[in-house]
Amino acid sequence: MLAVVNEIILKIRGRIRERCLTLNRKIAHRCSRYGNKQTYKQIDSYVNKYRSHGGLKNPCQHYKLFKLKQLLKEEKPKSILELGTGLSTIIFAEYVRNNQIAHLTSVDESSNWLKNSQELAGIDSSDDRFCMIQANRLIINDSALKQIKYDATFEKDFDCVFIDGPNSEIDGVKNKDAVNTNIFDIIERKLPRLIIVDIRRSTVEEIIKRLGDKYDVLISDVITNRICFGYRYFTVFRLK
Repeated sequence: MLAVVNEIILKIRGRIRERCLTLNRKIAHRCSRYGNKQTYKQIDSYVNKYRSHGGLKNPCQHYKLFKLKQLLKEEKPKSILELGTGLSTIIFAEYVRNNQIAHLTSVDESSNWLKNSQELAGIDSSDDRFCMIQANRLIINDSALKQIKYDATFEKDFDCVFIDGPNSEIDGVKNKDAVNTNIFDIIERKLPRLIIVDIRRSTVEEIIKRLGDKYDVLISDVITNRICFGYRYFTVFRLK
């Protein structure tokens, strides 16, 4: 009987915490929008355009883009690698246009979605500040680590790597324990100054495990479920 009561209490606590998290994020979104109306007006137009072209809806999209714009403004990267295209491509393209020495390389497994992202971001194929690469998804299953990465080799150095791909679904099932290991190929050339990960808990954990001594890390509050004002959306690794 006591075990049943304890189980009920745990479920109630879990539901209360989940509702608190949801409320906290809604408040953060509203406060961020209220204090940055002009920026959000621009972000709204990006999101509306993205959704009209078949992009998925996510309640965090506007806040996520605002946080990405903030990171770019603070860190000022010159060479960006985007692993997985979409709404973020629009923000990166805007940043590159406003910073003449910046360059963006974007990778996606879907040629259609890559083209769609390029059009949404207004990227001209003749503009040498941009490089759009279609790379097949590579799935590596071994006993030690399940990997889902892009089948691509990068011949240049990047000071910022953004990880939001490839798609982790296999046979319609999302593999949350799969790790994008492209970053470990990239660091063989040079350690990026900045690594930004869009959620992807398993990838974050593996980067910390292998590179924790080289980077200071701020883990996403979405991963930790930490209830705080103005929550951290991305996990950010900064080179020590």
